Amino acid sequence: MTDSDVLNAVRYHSTLRAGASDLEALVFVADKLAYHLATVVTGYPAALWAARRAAPLRALCWIYVEWAVWEGSRLGWRLHPHLYAAHAELAAQGWATQARS
Repeated sequence: MTDSDVLNAVRYHSTLRAGASDLEALVFVADKLAYHLATVVTGYPAALWAARRAAPLRALCWIYVEWAVWEGSRLGWRLHPHLYAAHAELAAQGWATQARS
């Protein structure tokens, strides 16, 4: 396999990253929508499921990344630096505002 977009989508499926391609973002959101028992107490799946058909892809990324940054420490999670970088980039692009619209 030499397709860098596919390889990066697999590489960053759980953390996302700043500069992610549409494929990377799509695989990231799909990973977060793949509901499993470990996410029952987290609360973010309902927000993603509610928005999944109407919200732009980057807004869906923002829903999870924003939640993870604010709730992850409460849950005892150690977040990857790539996730923090994606959060900063999405915020700078205005997705915080657009995701609420």
